[in-house]
Amino acid sequence: MGRETGEAVGHASVFLVPDDRGLTRHAILPAIGGRAVNLLGRIELPHPCTYAADFGRLLAELGTREEALGEVWFAPSNGPVTRAEFVDLLEAELGRSIRKGVAKIKAGLEQLKDFSQELPRLP
Repeated sequence: MGRETGEAVGHASVFLVPDDRGLTRHAILPAIGGRAVNLLGRIELPHPCTYAADFGRLLAELGTREEALGEVWFAPSNGPVTRAEFVDLLEAELGRSIRKGVAKIKAGLEQLKDFSQELPRLP
């Protein structure tokens, strides 16, 4: 990687997109619809999220800036929040309390399957 080869590297945390199969499907949409949210994994562990559109803007900018070449860049993201804190943010935004549920194992397995399909295949 370097200026000579015309490369720049952009990094991001976990993506948040309008129709992802994790946070949006299991927390945001159910909360908006008045249903219980399903919190997958260890809800006390903090995670940052990067909005996918912000990452796209970063990559577009890197592709147009000579001074970006040969460097590593990080997309903007929120500070780390736990899943429980994220539900608190949803409650504040919606102005009402949200029921919290335990995700069914099937939902977790579907997410794992979706994630594994995005991993690169080894030769």
